[in-house]
Amino acid sequence: MATHGAVVDHVLVEENLHARTIILNRAHRLNALSYQMVSRLHEVYTAREKDPEVKLVILRGKGKAFCVGGDVSEYFYRITEGHWKLGAKILENVITLMYKVATLGKPQVSILNGMVMGAGCGISIHGRFRVVTEKTVFAMPEASIGVIPDVGASYFLSRLPGFFGEYIGLTGARLDGTEMLACGLATHFVPSIKLSLLDEALNKVNTSDPVVISKVIDEFSEKPPLKEGSAYHRLDIIDRCFSQKTVENVISALVIWRHTTSLKQPVLLHILNFLNSRITHSVLLLLVEME
Repeated sequence: MATHGAVVDHVLVEENLHARTIILNRAHRLNALSYQMVSRLHEVYTAREKDPEVKLVILRGKGKAFCVGGDVSEYFYRITEGHWKLGAKILENVITLMYKVATLGKPQVSILNGMVMGAGCGISIHGRFRVVTEKTVFAMPEASIGVIPDVGASYFLSRLPGFFGEYIGLTGARLDGTEMLACGLATHFVPSIKLSLLDEALNKVNTSDPVVISKVIDEFSEKPPLKEGSAYHRLDIIDRCFSQKTVENVISALVIWRHTTSLKQPVLLHILNFLNSRITHSVLLLLVEME
């Protein structure tokens, strides 16, 4: 059964035994979170937390994206029209929604089959299980528009191996599903062709035991290798350069590396050009926030 939220069809809830599937259904906007969607998700999570019949929450997006983040155009329009207090309220609602996801008393399985960025990362990465596929594209692209990654990103990025989180946060680098699995942003990799089978199995779960749920997902999981050109293969260089205390020193370390090695690393050279062209106050603050 599906119930409709404050915005018709933009947030759906399917009930099946002890599982509840939350569907972001705004495919024409790549499931970007509007103010109404965030408000509706608050209601949905509060209701599921209180419902003793609910043992498991499944979160997915409709179409080719899981969720590309907040609807920045909507927020910008409201603020430029003079409704800056509403803009602040939207941000408050988004952050408290991330807190609800992180503290949910029932395991959440997020199916990240497509693009997941910004606030889409916040409503999924803070949950217990994150399932990626060969179609997954992850990014925290805030640095490219001159703002600091929010939605609790400094929490989960700072817990990645070495200084890979600093690299992601400062550059807005995109990761595929195998890279997310390798660095710990994802818990499982399931080929998209098996998602319907996984969904069927999860809907039969009648426990909140994360061990049991993990075993259910394991039945459909694979561990594909990283692509040859993955930046994760050069974690040694990333650690050396992104362990610096300031963005200026990160850039200096990258310049020194470029002039002292014969290795050709197009990804890291692109990073150097990116940082040189997009140093903003927000980017400078990110390293401080992640310490």
